[in-house]
Amino acid sequence: MEANGGLFVSLTEPPVLESSSILENGIRVNDQGHAAIAERVLAALTCWDTRAATACGGAEDYAAPLTTSCPPVGVGWATGPRPTIEGDEEGADVIPVGTPVPEFALPDQYGRLRRLPDLVTSGGAVLVFLPLAFSRTCTAELGELRDNAELFAGAGLQVVGITVDSKHVLRAWAEELAVGFPLLSDFWPHGEVTRAFGSFRERLGYASRATFILDAEGVVRSAFTSPPGLPRPLSAYQDALAALAAG
Repeated sequence: MEANGGLFVSLTEPPVLESSSILENGIRVNDQGHAAIAERVLAALTCWDTRAATACGGAEDYAAPLTTSCPPVGVGWATGPRPTIEGDEEGADVIPVGTPVPEFALPDQYGRLRRLPDLVTSGGAVLVFLPLAFSRTCTAELGELRDNAELFAGAGLQVVGITVDSKHVLRAWAEELAVGFPLLSDFWPHGEVTRAFGSFRERLGYASRATFILDAEGVVRSAFTSPPGLPRPLSAYQDALAALAAG
């Protein structure tokens, strides 16, 4: 069963779709017996804010309850809060400040293998984990980093984007946005490096928005995250760099 906007719902009693009709919101039900079920589905859907259409990648966030009066119908997690999955909370297990990051090697958008020691040779690096290439919020973030390249160059830091997309996707994305810094592909083993940084969202299969500022030894000197669907503000980078400069 499908509603407008690509939201799929699962009924505890699936309808028979022969001789079906279309309701105003696009849900198909059998003319002879499932109108009541459909009404309950519609009621449940009105209690949920489905943010997937506007979040990064079209599916970054789950449906979050707007009220506590949703009817008890089997529509995804509409029967109650979504279950907590260990390590899925934003920023729950990211590498803490003062910790050396794990060694890694990933291909960039041109297929060149980039190793951690090579990324910090200029004095350090800013590792920016992004959920999905070409998505709206991620594209805006990448463009802002491009437009403020001098901020990081002045601090002797190499900006590095990391996503679970393939190198081919990242090359197209970088070329479209005229991005000159490396974009690393953590495509396979899928999310392995992202997971090592505590930034992998197991339920969704891609990174949370986590940023790690490393010194020349590969030690985390600053780290911050942002909630699902919200970009990291430039001020977060500016504040982190100012704090590092102040010692």
